[in-house]
Amino acid sequence: MLPSITFTSLTLLAGTAHSLALANAPPSSSWQNACPAAVDGLISGTEINILAQQGERNATEALQAIEAKNPVDMTAFAAGKAVLVNDVMFGMTIRRYNQLIAPAGNAALAGLATYAAAQSTELALAQSLNGVPSHDSSILAMLVTDVTNGITLNQNNTELAADGCYSPLLQYLPAVVADSV
Repeated sequence: MLPSITFTSLTLLAGTAHSLALANAPPSSSWQNACPAAVDGLISGTEINILAQQGERNATEALQAIEAKNPVDMTAFAAGKAVLVNDVMFGMTIRRYNQLIAPAGNAALAGLATYAAAQSTELALAQSLNGVPSHDSSILAMLVTDVTNGITLNQNNTELAADGCYSPLLQYLPAVVADSV
């Protein structure tokens, strides 16, 4: 089963934000401290990761709704769990990519390392779900909290990635991400 948000749609979204940023660029004086391309790539990557995290949160909330019904529809549960696990794994792939493209010494690297540890926990929690509400309820609540905290961490990573340089992506990409949810 594919993640609920595809890499192609995320790539198109980042491209749209980049085009908007360039079309609405500030006066040339702002470009004197322009971010290098690698930093713009990292900024885009962290925003793409936030989109993937929103998919994880949606999948977790869908599982909560499935398990709120009595009896639990185990077919729907199995499908929902597969979406959640795939979304977490997809987010891990994006984060690993961000770590690879981040310039050495970039301030976002520490946050990406913190996020890597959190994703390992999220994956283990998602895989431990069994469709029994008495077992899963606290795990699902923890996942919602962890993913929400991860979104905040990646929003901070986006800001840290720029590390003092100017990127129009910081102005336009978060708005494009917010409009896509």
